[in-house]
Amino acid sequence: MKPLPVEKLSPDDFAKHPVWEFCNDEEGVKGRDETWVRPVKKLPVDSIDNCVAGIQVTLSDGSRLWALIGNVDPQSQKSTDEFVTLSFFLGRTKFHLSRYFDADVARFGPDQLANALSKKLDEIFPIRWDMSHVFSPKCKCVSGEVFAKPKKKLTRSARMRLIFEK
Repeated sequence: MKPLPVEKLSPDDFAKHPVWEFCNDEEGVKGRDETWVRPVKKLPVDSIDNCVAGIQVTLSDGSRLWALIGNVDPQSQKSTDEFVTLSFFLGRTKFHLSRYFDADVARFGPDQLANALSKKLDEIFPIRWDMSHVFSPKCKCVSGEVFAKPKKKLTRSARMRLIFEK
């Protein structure tokens, strides 16, 4: 597959290639900018840094949805659990799920996702994700769950420490 703008990626593209890397080396090509991506054809990978990944996630009721997933640190379950991002494909639009610490959580939080899906919170959460088909066996964090309300809310300073914990 040829490179394309990240906003044009669809579930069909992710079904063929779950990981797409940004074409930073091609920004000077006429008609392209920093948003262009190309498929990563060789899996497994050790990281999805500088990439966008799409997988099917499983809702609490067993239904599955395609989602963009980000902020997965394959070496830290704790960091991933706190910072993982999910953006759901809902028809022609995407719904980016905001977390408890995000400024726009009142507009794009768990309750708003439930409204968008016409489901109850307990039919959606926890959302289970699994990237074991993407990450190499040496990776420690290849799956997880996203809860409507986190088991423990970290303070801003604790989140900052977690970011720089490496």
